[in-house]
Amino acid sequence: MLPAYIRFMLEVRGLTVSYRRESKVLNRVDLTVGEGEKVAVVGPNGSGKSTLIRAALGLAPIVEGSVRVFGSDVKLVRGETRVSTNLPEVYRLLNCPAAELMEVFAGLRGVDTSDYLSLVEYFGLQEILDKRVYEMSSGQAKMFGNIMALGSKPKLILLDEPFENVDQSRRIKLANTLAGFGEEVVMVTHEFDLLRKFQDWKLYFMIEGTLYGAFSVKDLDELYISRGERPGSILTVKTSFGTLTITRGEGDVALKNATSINKLIEEVA
Repeated sequence: MLPAYIRFMLEVRGLTVSYRRESKVLNRVDLTVGEGEKVAVVGPNGSGKSTLIRAALGLAPIVEGSVRVFGSDVKLVRGETRVSTNLPEVYRLLNCPAAELMEVFAGLRGVDTSDYLSLVEYFGLQEILDKRVYEMSSGQAKMFGNIMALGSKPKLILLDEPFENVDQSRRIKLANTLAGFGEEVVMVTHEFDLLRKFQDWKLYFMIEGTLYGAFSVKDLDELYISRGERPGSILTVKTSFGTLTITRGEGDVALKNATSINKLIEEVA
């Protein structure tokens, strides 16, 4: 239970991130995650999703707005063990095999190494234990990050594209694990096909650095996306490639038929 004076696990207000002065990767993003909430942010590649995760971890240049984790400004947070992530750069800090990394992070986070090893066994990835992160395949490295994020017993987990390059059987196992995860989650992805396992999660769309929502994942079966403006729309998105409209019940393309938002945008744009 959070202290009464802390309203949100994660609080993002008016967040603007820019790696170059003339180019905004995120544009005045607002997002809050309260106790017990789980959030999926869906957007095409290059939309700013990963930057949102990095900003929440203090790894992106914030030029406007603020990010607070457990009530504290992320710019001032040090040694916060209640937050975990699957971002690979976090686990490349030490050039040692995965098994040794697990021992180091277990000590830092106050968990047992077996918490990681049980997930390695569950996902059938014993072969990564003797490998350094750069020696792993892209799918192995992604799953290693997921295991490190889940095994640390966090209060808030921030996941960047957790299913990317992961084979189908492990994707299903991972989705089931996340669906049953007892703490708060922010997951960014461009994939739709496994979202239905997260029916009670909040759903946001991120397009060209702007966040739209919130919806619910359970709304997906009723939502459509169309090019141009439509009467009765529940969301209108102005993009560099034209106006997109999300409606309920009818439209050009049903979201329930999409496997990824990349293909969805290509079909409508």
